[in-house]
Amino acid sequence: MKVTLLTYKDFAGSGTRIVEGLRKLGVDAEIISFYPSRYGQGVQEKFNAIEAEKRIFESDILHWKGDDTPSSTFFETFKIPNKPIVFMAGGSRFRRGDFSSRPIAPLEDYKAGFSGAETPELCYNDVRWTPHSWGDFEYTFKKRDKFNILHIPSNKYVKGTEIINQAIEILRSTRNDYDYKTYTNIPNKKCLELKKNANIYIDQCILPHYALAGVEAMAFGVPIFANVRDYPINTPVINLNGKEVTAENIAIALNDAMEWGKLEKLSIETYNYCKSIHGKGAEMWKAIYQDVLEKTKIYFLIPTFGQSKYIVECIKSFKDEDCKIIVGIDGCKETAKILQHFSQNNVEVKEYEENRGCYSVLNDLLKFVPYGSNFVFFGSDDVWIKGGVEILKQYTEEDAIQFSYQNFGMQKGIDQSSSSRMYSRRIVDSYENYRCGADTALMKELSGKKQIIKDINQVLFNRRVHSESLTKCKEYGFESEYRKAVKNKINSRTPYVGKF
Repeated sequence: MKVTLLTYKDFAGSGTRIVEGLRKLGVDAEIISFYPSRYGQGVQEKFNAIEAEKRIFESDILHWKGDDTPSSTFFETFKIPNKPIVFMAGGSRFRRGDFSSRPIAPLEDYKAGFSGAETPELCYNDVRWTPHSWGDFEYTFKKRDKFNILHIPSNKYVKGTEIINQAIEILRSTRNDYDYKTYTNIPNKKCLELKKNANIYIDQCILPHYALAGVEAMAFGVPIFANVRDYPINTPVINLNGKEVTAENIAIALNDAMEWGKLEKLSIETYNYCKSIHGKGAEMWKAIYQDVLEKTKIYFLIPTFGQSKYIVECIKSFKDEDCKIIVGIDGCKETAKILQHFSQNNVEVKEYEENRGCYSVLNDLLKFVPYGSNFVFFGSDDVWIKGGVEILKQYTEEDAIQFSYQNFGMQKGIDQSSSSRMYSRRIVDSYENYRCGADTALMKELSGKKQIIKDINQVLFNRRVHSESLTKCKEYGFESEYRKAVKNKINSRTPYVGKF
């Protein structure tokens, strides 16, 4: 498995930590950053464009880290192939509730087979919490003559340094058994040495989470102060516990924690928590990648209404193909009854109670196709030719391809004037709700957007031609001139595109 992380700037080095952990697990992992890390904890050299593009095309998975997507300013120089994508939200643009400042690129560009965030408050919609990855642990906490309190902000405004310093002054009015030191703009190596000898590390008080800087301290068994809120698990940190962020409340929280017995217990809990949560980060990401790759197949979406006598033959034609079949039964009880006891490993059946129309069902089936995958809209009365999926696999990095079919039934022979298509899921969100012809309309739309549509000029399935071949919907059933023409002359090519 070859994984490439792409980021505008690996500011705190979290992407680098993921890559380091993955390499220890035998994963071919690399990170490409447009700018080097500020304090030496991440990528140190600007990428080479030629080597970077080669790496992107060779990768099995692309892992977008941060605020930027393939269409953003920073990545527009590359042609990004249709690869399985993992997206990890990060940075101030993604703070929940701050929708106005979110995307550099359009929000709909943030599409992925999996979406994660390193801090819980970024977990909007279906984004999952994916804790910071860390791999180096050494328990160094010990009792000293005085409590050693440390604060090293990467950004004093974001971290709330002014309030923290005020809290320390309030604390100084009641006790003097501690040393407090704060540093800025120091190399990460020096930062780690200082944390190694701390008794309390103050991470931040404004944002509702602890950052990678806090994880670095935890990995030495150093208890941290952070204004943690709404975490999905119990988190052993010195906390405000929902109280207002004020210097007085921070001073109270620190004062309550500054008992050696209590702090030593918290230290052990902190160390064990960090190993069990952040020490498993690389394993977590490897499992996510494997799951995304497993789901990244070619999907055949088959809406069906009145083709009950053909549907089993259609599905069976995919039996030995490496693909995923999703059948949508569009309110037809007869078809549902036939498929009730039908079983095939690569087939999933969705049943809809009411007849909605072919493209309405197709749009719903699209929701089950992961980004990074490809899909084909396939007729429930047609028959796939064995080996065709292996041919399609050669073109999964294209935006869209078209291929031919061979007619059988009422009309025979290869049809060179028409074709079927395979699309990249990332470029198609939905079909227009047409009675028929939506596939053609979609092709025109994609052409207008300058998406590349490649004709591979190969026959991959047998298309059954019969009097009921066109899209049929009870509620919107129609005797259009097109249907009449087809009934009278099966090879009619009169175009018809009509919205409901």
